[in-house]
Amino acid sequence: MIIIVSNSPLFAQLLHPNFPAEEPTSKVHWMNFKEAFEANKKTPKPFLIDVYTDWCGWCKRMMATTYSNQFLVDYINQSYYPVKFNAETKDSIYFKDTLYVNKGSGSRPIHQLAYKLMGNQQSYPTTIFLFNELKSQANIPGYLDEKTIEPILIYFVENVYMNCAFQEFNQYFNTSFFDTTKLNKKVVLKKYTFEEAEKLNKKEKRKWLINMNTDWCNACKVMKKSVFADSAIATYLNKNYYYIDFNVQTKDSIQLMNSVYKYTELVGMPINTLALALSGNQLILPTTIFLDEDLKKLDALPRFYTPQMLNTVLHFYGENAFKTKSWDDFRKTFNH
Repeated sequence: MIIIVSNSPLFAQLLHPNFPAEEPTSKVHWMNFKEAFEANKKTPKPFLIDVYTDWCGWCKRMMATTYSNQFLVDYINQSYYPVKFNAETKDSIYFKDTLYVNKGSGSRPIHQLAYKLMGNQQSYPTTIFLFNELKSQANIPGYLDEKTIEPILIYFVENVYMNCAFQEFNQYFNTSFFDTTKLNKKVVLKKYTFEEAEKLNKKEKRKWLINMNTDWCNACKVMKKSVFADSAIATYLNKNYYYIDFNVQTKDSIQLMNSVYKYTELVGMPINTLALALSGNQLILPTTIFLDEDLKKLDALPRFYTPQMLNTVLHFYGENAFKTKSWDDFRKTFNH
């Protein structure tokens, strides 16, 4: 289990803020556990579980603010199965084929499933994410405002967690969209079209780096703003690679090595067929493609990469170290 500590103002409960007098509503399509598990059998998605109690003022505040933000509502409804779970409910609940009940006594008895999900860290609200085919769990205690929860939502849905710690991604997210003065982008990255790169490559052979992305991919945006804009990355790319920013949903036909790739309807969304060719029909966004000087694919790196991680890979191929060393050996000795 992962526990992410947010910057939520829990101490402010002592200030008696003006909480909603009644249970607020939101446009999030809240489910119960049975509905979420049934839906997940047909279309797998991560779960977002809002653990609350009827007496919790901050739970009501979060429902009235964060879960009423239309942008976040749309993102949650599309990307998650959102479950609203009263930690003191008297209902019997099946969770992963096990039955949980509330055997407690007194005015505020805790449900067995609340103990299962939260252990001894009962804090309300707590937002729980089940991801990685529901095999992994992350608990985030406390009130989460719109700005705080946005990168967390992206982190799990777009599989950033597979390559990057949340604290690091959160830093890049915030510098990309809110505090751009912290970005290390003193060097302008040169960008080429496929046509321009192919013409230049006939005169000066270089390796290619193709950044595959879309307008709706948030991790892609962070990579473009904070990773590829990094001065060290841009400097090395400008000297050793032809960099191509490739929106895989472009409607333009692309000619490359005597083949023409077109915009079409495939794999459930409109896409340029070059994206499928480069990714081997296993498109994950973002994906960084490396081609050698003869346009043969060297590697495809799916998902988000930090500047430090990407810089190591850039040198691994840029210095032709891959011809004589294993990736593990190179990574151990690389210290740029």
